Amino acid sequence: MRQIYGNPVRNGPESRLVLDFLSNIVAIEGTGLSESIFIEYRLENSIPDVIIVHWDPKIAENWSSQRRLLRAVDYRLVHLLFIEGSLTAEQLDRFFPINLPRMLKRLYSAGLIVEENRAWRLKPLEEIFAVKRILTVEAKLSSSTRVLEQALLNTLFSSESYVLTQSASPMSKSIRVAHERGVGVWSYSDGRLSALVAARELPLPQSHVSWMLNDIAWHYAQGIKDGPRS
Repeated sequence: MRQIYGNPVRNGPESRLVLDFLSNIVAIEGTGLSESIFIEYRLENSIPDVIIVHWDPKIAENWSSQRRLLRAVDYRLVHLLFIEGSLTAEQLDRFFPINLPRMLKRLYSAGLIVEENRAWRLKPLEEIFAVKRILTVEAKLSSSTRVLEQALLNTLFSSESYVLTQSASPMSKSIRVAHERGVGVWSYSDGRLSALVAARELPLPQSHVSWMLNDIAWHYAQGIKDGPRS
């Protein structure tokens, strides 16, 4: 099932490019996955033109409603445990010296963490992380160094990052730089989408923002259209 949230803030050729692109891409079907598409959704440090999240609703169907109360900083702790495996409260306190007990209480109530042998760890990833792909798209009429840099920043949380352009033959330098940086390039013109450069596929979750999008997609599917509080 596909759901699209938001609209371009400004009208213009780039917003029309985004809307035409979204109206013509093929929805995922027969996979059992949901597809949540966010247009110009404000994240912590960026506003990608498009974020496409493929996630498994069966994984999320038994999640606790307490996950809705998590704050942005809580996802940083979650990702730290994802990287480190398990940490004691004393070890976590070095990274989160303010309000750590409250953070741990929220995450425990939300069903994300458990305590074993005086250390905290995440529950199995396949139970708490429903996202399978996060694709980001930066739309520009022609590729440039700036848009490639924006797309590269999106790899900090996405599994695939793309530049969408109307140009059928971008400059060879742009193609080379995109390939070197693992950024994909799509050309969209006259209702046809062509892949000029394949994006490097990255494992998820890439960062705490990946975790946030995991829950944001779930929230929106339930009609709760707000992100984690700061």
